[in-house]
Amino acid sequence: MDQGTSNLPRSTHTREIIWKLAEAGMNVARLNIGVGTPDCVSVNYDDFVNDVEVGDMLLVDGGMMSLMVKSKTEDSVICEVIDGGELKSRRHLNVRGKSATLPSITEKDWDDIKFGVDNKIDFYAVSFVKDAAVVHELKNYLNNIHVIVKIESADSIPNLHSIITASDGVSIFINT
Repeated sequence: MDQGTSNLPRSTHTREIIWKLAEAGMNVARLNIGVGTPDCVSVNYDDFVNDVEVGDMLLVDGGMMSLMVKSKTEDSVICEVIDGGELKSRRHLNVRGKSATLPSITEKDWDDIKFGVDNKIDFYAVSFVKDAAVVHELKNYLNNIHVIVKIESADSIPNLHSIITASDGVSIFINT
């Protein structure tokens, strides 16, 4: 986008302006970690900046959008949009060929699990299962609630048999 001829802002947080920027030819987006500001997209994953390197491909919503990491600082990641689309809140973000250091079950997940137990759910699905230990931990807590594992990365493959054996059902999604 030519800054000399455009009256559009270079940064924003409103959907309307983001669409105008995209229509005007914007092809680079900046992701700041931890804090949302008008000129960035925040990611609620503290180690994100440590888990990515320049040249990594970031996949949003299973590859519906893709971003190439161009540079990074101590607390931000600068990306170029490779395959664009509408960026909505609370979308899955994966790094192609790498695994995150996130636990399979986060503190927020434990709050949601407790809510489900209190409301007598029948099934609970857990994402990004890398080994059977998380399934056993969850089943011990849930007692008689069925656990469906979501296989969403190649990290699960070495432990696939034990994960499937420990669970009550499997959903598989592999990003390529």
